[in-house]
Amino acid sequence: MDNEYLEVLKNKYAERTIRNLNDAELLADTAKCLLNIHVITGWSLPDDKDYIKVLTEQLCLKLKEDFYMLNFSEINFAFRKAVGKQDWGKCMNLELVSSVLGAYCYERSKISFEEEKVITVPEQKLYSDEEILNQRREEIEKAFQAMKKGYYPLLHSYFWQVLYDDDLLKNNIETIGEFFVRKLNSNTENIYVRS
Repeated sequence: MDNEYLEVLKNKYAERTIRNLNDAELLADTAKCLLNIHVITGWSLPDDKDYIKVLTEQLCLKLKEDFYMLNFSEINFAFRKAVGKQDWGKCMNLELVSSVLGAYCYERSKISFEEEKVITVPEQKLYSDEEILNQRREEIEKAFQAMKKGYYPLLHSYFWQVLYDDDLLKNNIETIGEFFVRKLNSNTENIYVRS
């Protein structure tokens, strides 16, 4: 990934998104952002406080409606990146903000798509037949130890086959229940002893 990709990703995760801000936080952050945009673009702020209040409120609504997935680090970055690409004049309007942020969102979505491809799935271990058999023996031992303490554990369907293959059943018709009762009555410590 090049530096621009990394910069987008850095800003993407820099802070909470607009959708995760409450109304008071959103209004305060929008007012700060408005000043940043004016500094970055060279747009002049009018002296009319009522106009600035309405502009801030409308920008806040625009961000909440159309750009809720962004955060303010990204918005500032989008404007810094767009400087010099077009002449916006001296006055700000929401259409200009939308054009800058819309272009940024398009680029961001491409980078996010690439990011998803880079995220690696953890390596999965493939167990050998012997490792699987040993895990099953451990489960049988855990079940037996639980029974000795008075619990009634889950008896898996593979228990019988493992016990049969290990020549621990008296004959091929002894059930798992009969096997455990026999072992419990004979005060057996362990079915499988670890080496």
